Amino acid sequence: MNFGYLYIVALRDKCVTEDSAGKKASHGAWGAVYVLTNFNTTMEENIYRVYTLRDMGFDPYIMIYDKPNAPREVRLLQRWVNNKFIFKKTERFEDFDPKRG
Repeated sequence: MNFGYLYIVALRDKCVTEDSAGKKASHGAWGAVYVLTNFNTTMEENIYRVYTLRDMGFDPYIMIYDKPNAPREVRLLQRWVNNKFIFKKTERFEDFDPKRG
């Protein structure tokens, strides 16, 4: 278990999921979390972090390090995760078809 995971768990326990009117937060149950990709990480690690954050109730948001030189697969991951309509409709990144959206 790494420090980032422990920090997210601690943060999740302190977050408020409802506003004063009792409405659910618009960014996942616990809020949005930035996910840095293409910085000494493999694609498998990036996907694992996205799936883990989603399963914990967070709303992941992909940020690409050195985007002009990033592999196409990382840019497609960003498109899939950051477009919330596609992200909620397509359960797994492997099922995402960039031509269909």
